[in-house]
Amino acid sequence: MTAPVQGPGTRSIPRRLVRILDLAEQAVGAVCLGVILVLVMIQVVQRIAGGASWVWTGEIAKYAMVWLTFVLAAHLLRTNGHLGMDVIEQWLTPRGERIMTRITDILIAVSCWGLVWAGWGLLNAPFLGSSPAAGVPLVLVYAGPVAGLILVALTATWFAAFGRGVEADVESQLEGQYPEGVL
Repeated sequence: MTAPVQGPGTRSIPRRLVRILDLAEQAVGAVCLGVILVLVMIQVVQRIAGGASWVWTGEIAKYAMVWLTFVLAAHLLRTNGHLGMDVIEQWLTPRGERIMTRITDILIAVSCWGLVWAGWGLLNAPFLGSSPAAGVPLVLVYAGPVAGLILVALTATWFAAFGRGVEADVESQLEGQYPEGVL
């Protein structure tokens, strides 16, 4: 897919809001990645040392991986960081490419809003308990994916309504916009 740019006939998402969202998403992602790293290392040490192990470490690491995946999905959509195949787009004109990108954004938005609706129903379910080993309330476990899907749905809805543009690649757009090492 093409990268979001500001150009003629397109509106960009307000830059300050995007920067705040990007930094917040990256911070949550970094914390989740750190939690995964520490907990998996604890598991490795416990297996090498033998003896008792903490069952909850694997469970929390899995939940952190789920949060990491969903929370960073919107950032990847905004920066064109998702894996994609450009098989059809290579034969399209720039106008055809914009149309194909708009259709894709509409499908992403509709799919994510449907998943948000289902996830919201799950968050409000009266039978939610807690995770078996760690005892974490499942509302917290499911809140990450729902929040991430809301961010993806909002981003895709914006792109579907106002377009992305096709003039530039991600690296040229992001140059100088972020502190060194953020991306």
